[in-house]
Amino acid sequence: MDAFWPGPLSLVLPKRKEVPDIVTAGHETVAVRMPAHPIARDLIRRTSTPVVAPSANRFTCTSPTTARHVREQLGDRCGVIIDGGACRVGVESTVISFSGSTPVVLRPGGIPIEELERLIGKVETRSTALRKSCATESPGMMPNHYAPATDLLVFEEIPACFETQSDIGVLLFLPSVKPFEGAVEILSQSGDTKEAAANLFAALRRLDSLNLRLIVAEYTPARNLGNAINNRLLKAAGGRIRP
Repeated sequence: MDAFWPGPLSLVLPKRKEVPDIVTAGHETVAVRMPAHPIARDLIRRTSTPVVAPSANRFTCTSPTTARHVREQLGDRCGVIIDGGACRVGVESTVISFSGSTPVVLRPGGIPIEELERLIGKVETRSTALRKSCATESPGMMPNHYAPATDLLVFEEIPACFETQSDIGVLLFLPSVKPFEGAVEILSQSGDTKEAAANLFAALRRLDSLNLRLIVAEYTPARNLGNAINNRLLKAAGGRIRP
């Protein structure tokens, strides 16, 4: 479900005996999500049973946000692709665990932490949770994930040395006055993190298709969906963030 209609929120709950181990890889918790897309909800309704499925992308690779992305990445591995249009959220769901005494956000995503805390109070985040939990509790917790084939580096501010290199792609949160010679992708013209999140993976894919030597990305302001964007960029870069 993730690839076509990423639900904004996934809840990790203690597993009931009726849930087979193949669903949870032997873990004691299970994540539950109800997608918002009407086609996805109709599919669940017609099957009359909960649907268990992985994301429609190869392991650790860039997430698809359209049916065409799925076909390009998986090819004949998919017998049928249901095209529900481009993802409206763009990044995967926020995964929050209620298996302990304090809610823990295992993966930032389509619902900002600020919104969660307005509803349920203070939550722990992934950085503090990792000391207490296994890194396989949730999808997206690997140190290297969502990665394009082209090497990616993330910077607080992209250095001037990259401005004159035509074989380096640039991924920016906002338009820049810097005269980059390489291909440039802008995530949001207005500084809207929701717009940026919706554009993130498609922009990464376009740059990745250009046979570039390197992609350099700009760190997004850590507000609203900026946290989720930065999480994806950092993992796509394999943790290679620069000051």
